[in-house]
Amino acid sequence: MGSTRAPSYRWRGGDAMRRRWWLALAGLAVVAVVALVVLQTGAGWDPRPNGPATPAPEPAAGSGDSKGEGGFRGMTLLDPQPAPDFALPAADGSTFRLADQRGKIVLLFFGYTYCPDVCPATLAVWRELADRLQDDADSVRMVFVTVDPERDTPERLREHLPQFGRHIVGLTGTREQLRPVWDAYGVKPERIELPESSMKYAVAHPAQVYLIDQEGRQRLLYPLGFTAEDIEADIRLLLAQGN
Repeated sequence: MGSTRAPSYRWRGGDAMRRRWWLALAGLAVVAVVALVVLQTGAGWDPRPNGPATPAPEPAAGSGDSKGEGGFRGMTLLDPQPAPDFALPAADGSTFRLADQRGKIVLLFFGYTYCPDVCPATLAVWRELADRLQDDADSVRMVFVTVDPERDTPERLREHLPQFGRHIVGLTGTREQLRPVWDAYGVKPERIELPESSMKYAVAHPAQVYLIDQEGRQRLLYPLGFTAEDIEADIRLLLAQGN
């Protein structure tokens, strides 16, 4: 594994992009509070692992039309740096190595399959994105790294992720395997005990999606509220540029 220094993002894009970021954070805070209440009380929540999730928040204001540096809609890393390398067990029994993905665009998300809101909302965006990209979807790797390895076994990932499309690669492992990856990307999962819920516990985690370009550099970040249209536009721009 490469450097474990957490990525440091400085954003270009002007006031419109900053407004989108803060609105997304506000939306995430509301979703987190609602989800915690729902999980604790059971109100409106189907306890089945694949049951209905709480409604996804509305996209952040300006989504789909504001553009940042270089015409990108995502938040742009001012000085693109190599993404921290890692290798983890994949749900299909293989080993996924980030270094092996050169030449492809990688979307990287940290979540868990029992998540009631942010994770299914993000994966639904990825499903729509794959549909929008059509043949170009093969140029993109959509990578889901668990923050809940005790429940997200390879079998569980194989059961859950395909409902969001064939392009999603599920990664798990032991906490000892996962922790250096979490640390490298600034992810600090926090277990929240829910003794009154059939879920037993939830996991607090970041909601952003990292975009790593064809050269293995961290280029863009998408907080909660970005759409499949936004990410598609950026991917097509990167594919056209060839980097």
